[in-house]
Amino acid sequence: MKHAALVLTLLSASVGFAEDAGKTDEPALTIDICHVEDGDKPCEAYAKDNVCGAEKHWHWEIEGKDVAPEEKVRARIRNHSDLGKAVLADRISEGSVVFRVDPNSPWWLAQITMNWCAEAGIYRIEWCRVPFRERKAAAAEGRALPALTMVKVWLPKDSGIDPDAPPIYFPPDDEGDGKKEEPKDEPSDAWIDVRVFIKYDAASDAVSRKVAGREVLADDDLLIETLKAVVEKAKKGGRKNPAVIVDAAPETPFKAVAHLTDLCRGHKFDKVEFAAPMPGARK
Repeated sequence: MKHAALVLTLLSASVGFAEDAGKTDEPALTIDICHVEDGDKPCEAYAKDNVCGAEKHWHWEIEGKDVAPEEKVRARIRNHSDLGKAVLADRISEGSVVFRVDPNSPWWLAQITMNWCAEAGIYRIEWCRVPFRERKAAAAEGRALPALTMVKVWLPKDSGIDPDAPPIYFPPDDEGDGKKEEPKDEPSDAWIDVRVFIKYDAASDAVSRKVAGREVLADDDLLIETLKAVVEKAKKGGRKNPAVIVDAAPETPFKAVAHLTDLCRGHKFDKVEFAAPMPGARK
């Protein structure tokens, strides 16, 4: 996805629009992305705590009760956006949305839902990981779930969806000879941003991560170390505040994307963005 547009920015507690944000009395719209079984037959992948790639096994719920098809979800997001547009001018809405996402859902579900918010002008978005199997069991047993940890993933009000985003320069991959090839000299503006690719292999239930097209990383410490080095190189190439762009394949488990954003927050990366979904980008 070398020409993918950028959608959302992860903001740490010290970065964001809280100081100049407008206010609205409207409560946040809560959207659940949860797993449903296909009749009486249990889902084998989900039962093993793996990613379920069957689209018919996933649905959206609005305010925890309505099973909503895609168009209904989009309409509710647009309506919620309109309620907040009296606060700010133009296309920006102060309406807020909360996603409660099953950790084993494929990334494309959360990705396109965030994109619908971006299209509607909503930038105030939060998400949390909710194991709906556990929530269902807790409800049946009359016990409470642990407190949920919410993470802000706010839309940048000054950019949003950019269909004309410039191409990104990627250092060359290894040539298979065991030697690491250094990035070739490029103009300083070639280092637009720093991109992390995430892919999922269903056969092995394994997630792979690649930074700037150079190296597959499974170790978190090595990932952060590499990201910091590439960010510094991007700054030397002319970028004042390069973003870390998360570019996850549609079938990637949501928990892998959420884990990466948590790592970035914990290591004080100022700007983390997500690649927009490409047309038809779903497993």
